[in-house]
Amino acid sequence: MFLIDLKKYNLFFTIFYAGTLTALVSLTLTLINAGIDNFNFVSWLRSWLIAFAIVFACSFFLPSVVRKSLNKIITIKE
Repeated sequence: MFLIDLKKYNLFFTIFYAGTLTALVSLTLTLINAGIDNFNFVSWLRSWLIAFAIVFACSFFLPSVVRKSLNKIITIKE
């Protein structure tokens, strides 16, 4: 077990979550489009790296924008 601060934990969580999610989605789409017999690992890895870069970057900027927009239309009940 590692002891880290909350800021580092959030960074590691974002990396792990984005990596896992993009790997599953890109693998599923590659298998659907190419088929199991024509699966190409290098093609999937390239697709995954592109998807990971986009999702990882968006995961830092979008939450605050979405939270601010949502707070304008929804009030949290206390």
